[in-house]
Amino acid sequence: MIAFIDEYRKRFLVEFICRVLGEHMIGGFITSGGYRLTKSRPASARSIPDRMLIDELRKIHARNYGVYGVGGMWHAARRAGWNIARDQVARLMTGRVGLSGVAGRTALTTVMISARGDANFVTNDLVNETMLISNSSRPIAS
Repeated sequence: MIAFIDEYRKRFLVEFICRVLGEHMIGGFITSGGYRLTKSRPASARSIPDRMLIDELRKIHARNYGVYGVGGMWHAARRAGWNIARDQVARLMTGRVGLSGVAGRTALTTVMISARGDANFVTNDLVNETMLISNSSRPIAS
């Protein structure tokens, strides 16, 4: 919500934003004093290396065509010389950076076509075979 206040503080007063959010959110919200305290605090010990790692993770992800998930990114970061934990990569990728890998593979489906051109049979291609169609009118099925 700090980012929300930062976005709208040029149009509205911080006090007004905090009061409206506090009235309309269950459990209340941050006060204007709490917002200002949060903004005036120095960066935490965890956030400083996180900023460096976020930039490096973006570069690694781009170099690998954006297909690596958490595991692949962790291995790539280790190969690049970063001593980083897998759960830290997961936290940074999902939370702050918004990077994700390619979703898992799906089963391939092969459509068997007869010599007449009918696409009647659908089977799972379990052996990655290429079937040749004969001149008969019967569909070929494996």
